[in-house]
Amino acid sequence: MKKSGYTQADYDSAIALFERALCLFGLVGGLGSRARRGWGSIALHALEGSGSETFTRPTTVEDYIVAVKKQLPKHAHDPLPPYTAVGRDSRVEVVVPDDGNALSVLDTMGKAMQRYRSWGHTKKHSDSGPLVNDQPSEKNFQDDHDWFRKNSDPRFRTPDFVPRRSIFGLPHNYGDGFGVAPSQPGMDRRASPLLLHVHPLAADWFIGVALLLPARFLPGEQNGETLVTVKINQRNATRPYTVDWKVLNTLLDGYPQPDGKGRAPYFPNKRPVYP
Repeated sequence: MKKSGYTQADYDSAIALFERALCLFGLVGGLGSRARRGWGSIALHALEGSGSETFTRPTTVEDYIVAVKKQLPKHAHDPLPPYTAVGRDSRVEVVVPDDGNALSVLDTMGKAMQRYRSWGHTKKHSDSGPLVNDQPSEKNFQDDHDWFRKNSDPRFRTPDFVPRRSIFGLPHNYGDGFGVAPSQPGMDRRASPLLLHVHPLAADWFIGVALLLPARFLPGEQNGETLVTVKINQRNATRPYTVDWKVLNTLLDGYPQPDGKGRAPYFPNKRPVYP
């Protein structure tokens, strides 16, 4: 039953928008507490309803790219939407274009992220240095590591140091007594702006997809500056934090090649989807 004041065109538009959102959710979305890391990925097989939107399940990477582009705005102007949404600087990329197993896709994306952001562990009685998945650590965020391990170092006595990896989402914990969390009242977390997704194509063909959705990182942010609560030895302090989206873009793009430190691209065969 239509409400007074609404025309048929209004209803048709609302249905079309809902179906468009549903299609996009079925192409890049997921359910569950680990959905942003690819677990619980949703794949839409068919859409039945009013018939205003037709959906054909993609069976190739090219089909998938076309299907996603169809649902996304051609021109998004806001670089930092007030909440997680598609904006001017959003990115969608097929980072793992061909794999025969969904869990293998998750493993590939997870190991790439670990290689980029993890310091690793040094084996006992070994001179090899820290390892990440049995490979030498890239040591990309040494200040973050040293802040936790060597917090008495003069470099970290400055009252405004905040680990760069905080952009991956809050809370950002470093073991007992150290971490970063939102400082805004009533907030205890900020979900990651980077979302991973596994999607089935043809039989025994799965792809890995990354979505980067820059948005206002925390309430009250102005010109990329906000406040966070930093815990040091169980003591909390409110500190200014400069939101650095380059940290997440570098994961997708890798370091310029050839890289003097020998860091290979994290996703060498990736395919851009959006913009």
